[in-house]
Amino acid sequence: MPYKSESKPLTSIVSYPERGEGGNNRYRGNCSPRLIEDLLGFFRPGEICDYMCGSGTTKAAADKLGIGSHLYDLHSGFDIMNCEIPERPEFIFWHPPYWDIVTFSDVMYKASDVQKNYGYDPRQYDLSRIPDWESFVEKMNYAMMKQFSALEKGGRMAVLMGDIKKKVCFTVCFLKSSSRVPWRISSSRPSITAFQTRSSIAENSFRFCMNM
Repeated sequence: MPYKSESKPLTSIVSYPERGEGGNNRYRGNCSPRLIEDLLGFFRPGEICDYMCGSGTTKAAADKLGIGSHLYDLHSGFDIMNCEIPERPEFIFWHPPYWDIVTFSDVMYKASDVQKNYGYDPRQYDLSRIPDWESFVEKMNYAMMKQFSALEKGGRMAVLMGDIKKKVCFTVCFLKSSSRVPWRISSSRPSITAFQTRSSIAENSFRFCMNM
């Protein structure tokens, strides 16, 4: 393993008073690169894949630790709903949109640039632009299982997801799409859940909540 640091344990709650370096902190919805560094340091995969990479925080964390990364996003020609995943990932980090809290296409990047460079309008496929809740959850579960199914045997997928608070009600952003997959998301703060493949069965192998 080409890691530049020793493996270290993770606690059930993590807090990052300082964001750390990597990615663009002005890109709405980004997370601390220290979170990804800690996940990589704990699980120690040979490489990491991110299919909604945003401003590139995952790459910055991987580069810091000296491991390879494969990054994709709707703004750079990859649509998770319609494109084939081109590898068998060992480790996936996924930080999807929180429904309509932040709109990405034509807000965080220009839809016209994507249309010019890749030949499609990203607003048609942007999950953050889905108007109704049930459709959003359905597409989120499809995207989740598509990535999970692409994992190599023994691979892991870490999902960072916050809950939605509207009219003093908390709503989790995943429904149980399979009895084999234990979706358990915190109802009070952003949380990470890591799933590991083992004989085609999802194991909830690691879970923690974070304060940011």
